[in-house]
Amino acid sequence: MNISLLLYGIGALIALLTIVITTLNIVTYKMLFMPNFARYTVKQDPLGQDWDVMVPYKNLIEKGENWWFQQPVEEVWMNSYDGLKLRADLLRSEIAAKGTIILVAGWHGYPLRDFAPVYRQFHEEGYNLLMIDQRAQWKSEGQFMTFGIKERYDVRDWITFVNGKFGNELPVFLYGISMGCATVMMTVGFELPANVRGVIADCGFTSPYDILSYQIKATYHLPEWLLLNIADHFAKKEAGFGFKEYSALTAMETNVTPMLFVNGDKDDFVPPFMLEKVYNACKAEKERLVVKGAPHSISNCVDNEGYLATALAFLRRFST
Repeated sequence: MNISLLLYGIGALIALLTIVITTLNIVTYKMLFMPNFARYTVKQDPLGQDWDVMVPYKNLIEKGENWWFQQPVEEVWMNSYDGLKLRADLLRSEIAAKGTIILVAGWHGYPLRDFAPVYRQFHEEGYNLLMIDQRAQWKSEGQFMTFGIKERYDVRDWITFVNGKFGNELPVFLYGISMGCATVMMTVGFELPANVRGVIADCGFTSPYDILSYQIKATYHLPEWLLLNIADHFAKKEAGFGFKEYSALTAMETNVTPMLFVNGDKDDFVPPFMLEKVYNACKAEKERLVVKGAPHSISNCVDNEGYLATALAFLRRFST
């Protein structure tokens, strides 16, 4: 056997594998962290991207959205800590406000849809609603989503924005779904103003690394190192964050804000054990709601009545 030819073949194979792995990492990075549509020109279907699981709840969602479109919603903006213009919709309470709820949707989320089953009831209960566009989503600026790492600073600053509007005595609540949940869970790692009274944390993950690792194994049956190591390098170089930089578990070490943790027991996108870990790590006052039969991010649809009853009871308890 020609040793030189063998070595050449091995070298070529290693080079090819390196190119393939690097390409997979770049594609993974771009798919996960960069916007994949013209954010403010695409008209969203109420059900999302032909998601069959949403079909039974189409009327519930459309009813909520139609109500929202009839309200005197204000478009508001603020500058992020790193110079991005971030946008939100503000709907003021029509009665003496009991507080303000900051609504935070998830990865490529559609806030109007995600919160449609509940925002009317929250508003009629007497809460101002601030529904934000996370960075790099919809009309907010930004090239990269960071799975809560930088978004937690944005939510912290939206709290400051709200207090500038309504004063620092009026209660503030955070409410996040999916990546929005991870964001608000990470936000409580800051020393927040005393009027931040509670968090509704619906189906969030523990950290960017944990959810990416889980999905790579569960969906693609690949080892995590194959796609995460170089992708993490690109994230640090291009977007300025690392997959292991921070986590909801770390935030719980210092959190003093009461938490309502919610997940569906049929969630196969963000596994329920992740939220259970955060729940167990939380040292503040806490409650938990597990919605039977609910897949990822639609617990507020599957058991709308029970979800609202639990959420409203939580808001009332900590508003006074």
